[in-house]
Amino acid sequence: MINTLRAFAVFLVLLSIPFFSAAEPSPSLTTQVEGVTLNKLFQWNEQTLPLSGAGLRTQFFFNVAVIALYASPVIPNGTNSPLINFPAVIELHFLRDVDWDDITGELDYGLKANQTKEELLNLQLAIKQLNDVIKTVGEVKEGSVIVLLLRENETEVRFNKKVLGTNSTPGLSTALLKIWLGDHPVQESVKKALLGKN
Repeated sequence: MINTLRAFAVFLVLLSIPFFSAAEPSPSLTTQVEGVTLNKLFQWNEQTLPLSGAGLRTQFFFNVAVIALYASPVIPNGTNSPLINFPAVIELHFLRDVDWDDITGELDYGLKANQTKEELLNLQLAIKQLNDVIKTVGEVKEGSVIVLLLRENETEVRFNKKVLGTNSTPGLSTALLKIWLGDHPVQESVKKALLGKN
């Protein structure tokens, strides 16, 4: 009887080991913003970019999209510090149906507000090509995702994981970032959120 009890006690100890020796669960790899699930890391080829921040784009009291920025942090070194380190990724998660005309209109507004006339002239063809590529899809439905993958001299546009096109015009990636992060962003609260300052 004693041997049976000892054997049972040993069994209980062995049974309990996984509960006490198991590693702590790893931190969540996602976060929620306005009901949208965002990955904390963006894998782009051989590079892994951390989530810098995410904010809610609103228009006329409507929630339009959650915008997320993936990029390595910039260490300021004066007034001429780069806006953000490249590569960088902008994700737009739409919370309602939106016409492409509204999207290209916002892009044009943000570009004009943050570029000189000379810069706009140099980017004119690239901007037209970008708008033409975007308009090929038609209406953007709620739940759709547009991704801008930005290298210093290359811009790639994806829609719902499908590549729409690329453009290698110098300065285009920086100009697109300035739509949300420039001196005159389309929404100041989104700029602060993307930079993690909200």
